[in-house]
Amino acid sequence: MYFTPDLADYYRATGDLAFARQEFPIVQRELAWNASRVNSLGLLVTDTSDGQDWDWYDGIKTGAVTEYNALYYLNLIEGAYLARETGQADLATQYTNKAAALRTAINTNLFNSRTGVYDLSDKVRGTVAQDANADAVLFGVAPAGAGPGILAKLKSALWGTHGPRPFTGTGYSTLISPFVSGYELRARLAAGDDTGAMQLLSDVWGQMVTPGPDFTGAMWENLNSDGSIQKGSTSLAHGWSSGPTSALTGYVLGARPVGAGYATWIVQPQPGSLSWTVGQVPTPHGPLAVKWGRASGGEFDVDVTAPDGTSGAIAVPASGPNTAITVNGTTVWDHGTFSAGAGVTSADSDGSYVYLSVSASGDYRVAAR
Repeated sequence: MYFTPDLADYYRATGDLAFARQEFPIVQRELAWNASRVNSLGLLVTDTSDGQDWDWYDGIKTGAVTEYNALYYLNLIEGAYLARETGQADLATQYTNKAAALRTAINTNLFNSRTGVYDLSDKVRGTVAQDANADAVLFGVAPAGAGPGILAKLKSALWGTHGPRPFTGTGYSTLISPFVSGYELRARLAAGDDTGAMQLLSDVWGQMVTPGPDFTGAMWENLNSDGSIQKGSTSLAHGWSSGPTSALTGYVLGARPVGAGYATWIVQPQPGSLSWTVGQVPTPHGPLAVKWGRASGGEFDVDVTAPDGTSGAIAVPASGPNTAITVNGTTVWDHGTFSAGAGVTSADSDGSYVYLSVSASGDYRVAAR
């Protein structure tokens, strides 16, 4: 079930519609098989033949497993997206409707009001599961407003000095999983918990980039609760543990595709505790380059180089009625009033960011005061 969202991410990054069309029949077969495993409550169930995932060393999980259902929900959402992009609107509607029904079934049957988080499954109740709850927040299964409470419970129940254990009270392994922690990292950034995300990033991956006997310049498969490596066969160059790469790019640097192949994009920095960040992402049109910095007085500057043939939005972290924003020296936002200029065609604010729409490629130097 990781295939469908992977294909959707690939298509967003590249705009390779021919490949998406070629692979989409696999998506259809995948989702048809998933649908055949849905029970009378509307939940995906697994059995001893198919209930294994990232923690293979814990064995097979059977019944209605929350993480598997959250992943199925993401598959339906991304399947609907790919169906629309490949010109199959009716199929997209079917997947969207199935996703809505599944979301309701998950929240009705697998959320535990006593613990304040989702249970591991309909068979294993009262536990705290990192994967189930991080995925529910990140994929949009959790109701609006529920994210902060769920993330707070993950921190209080699971976090240790070197990272979170994956479960409480199950008898499963206590090995720290950078793979699953990568989902929690993105969930915290998506929910606006920049402080928690930076702490998690430091706790889990900071030790991997610190010179020492286990340093490889790459990410580790898993580690013990004291930060040591479990055994000699543990991978110390593990692609599945590299979640911070996309998280830092998409949220902290803030560069993400909106239209396939970055035909449209958004740059929305989440500074957290950082004072500056610089980087770029490759697109089919050329690099989308971003550099931002802020001063202690609240001033924020962001430079964006938009590749040819693209347009997008620059979201400036700015709040308060007295904010003034210039682009290439021209004032475009002053005390809540927008004035077109310097390639900016519109602007609006949600109280935390001012979103500047730019309609052409080129260099944009944005200054908020």
